[in-house]
Amino acid sequence: MEDDKDLQSSDSDHEFEAQALLIVRKIIPVLRTAKNTAKVLNRLSSVGVQTLEAALEAGTSWFQLKKARNEHFIHQLAEISPGRSAIGAKVAERLVEEQRRMDQLVFAAIERVQASSGPASSGEGNIGKETNEIDDDWIESFRREATDRNQGEMREAFARILAGEISEPGSFSIRTLRAVGALDQSTATLFRKAASLRVGMEVAITNPRSGSRFHVFDARIPSLGGNLGQNHLQEDGLDYGRLIELTENGLLHSDYSSWHIYNSAMPNPTIGLKGGVVPFVHQGQEWALIPMPTFKAGSELKIHGAKFTTVGQELLHIVDIESNLAFLGKVRAYLKGQGIEMLSLPSDQT
Repeated sequence: MEDDKDLQSSDSDHEFEAQALLIVRKIIPVLRTAKNTAKVLNRLSSVGVQTLEAALEAGTSWFQLKKARNEHFIHQLAEISPGRSAIGAKVAERLVEEQRRMDQLVFAAIERVQASSGPASSGEGNIGKETNEIDDDWIESFRREATDRNQGEMREAFARILAGEISEPGSFSIRTLRAVGALDQSTATLFRKAASLRVGMEVAITNPRSGSRFHVFDARIPSLGGNLGQNHLQEDGLDYGRLIELTENGLLHSDYSSWHIYNSAMPNPTIGLKGGVVPFVHQGQEWALIPMPTFKAGSELKIHGAKFTTVGQELLHIVDIESNLAFLGKVRAYLKGQGIEMLSLPSDQT
């Protein structure tokens, strides 16, 4: 049985090694000018950038180098005085496994950055033009919070956070790292549902040096004319108890009846649909809010509900939005009752 486990582990090692080498070969052409990618590799991965390049040039994989180093470390610990060698070996094995998980996270994040920045052949790309540098304290906080996460969805969240921070330092606060580190799988799933039902106003701001980031004017779970504290969205999976769970995890404010004015999502009559609009966002789409004849000129469109905290807002763009046509119909119906029609913005606006 132990031999079977060793064989499975070996197969897994070879598979991961092949994937990692493929990623490294893709990113090496841009690493020399990608200071944040290089810094993350040096601070979080088991080997630094120079070792990676040397390993590739020598035809030796980075994983083989790491494995040799770890085996040497375990051998040294095994020579500790009798009675302590077994403990030392177990500690070493645990540390090796922790570092392996971190290596996988780092490479997953870099792969996402590489995919979003385009092929290296098209030029250095956004990745090589960073002006800001990832904060040292942020990197150490990331290590502390992400190392022990084994479950797929939570590890994916950390990979997306790290990728976002490499591309645009400051996108995620240390407070957000701590909040994600404290989430369990059920709360993460609940947050994805909340993010899918939320409405908001936001714009994507493109930085020619480092890419895009979102400026969120408002993001909330709409009460749609009801009272969230009285389970108005229970049939949609967001009863009062679940809202409380999100609040206790620092993702929602506790005032479930707060409101924001959404007139900025209405087109400016003198400019037309394509101008003067802060997009209304729902279920991953951007909309314009079009006043109907029943909407009185000069009136304020207030949307009530539970507002996402700063931490919640930072996480909205790393979750996969779930389509919910029934809830979209409810949002449309509510706004229509306010004299407003939702119109999908042209694709060149999104």
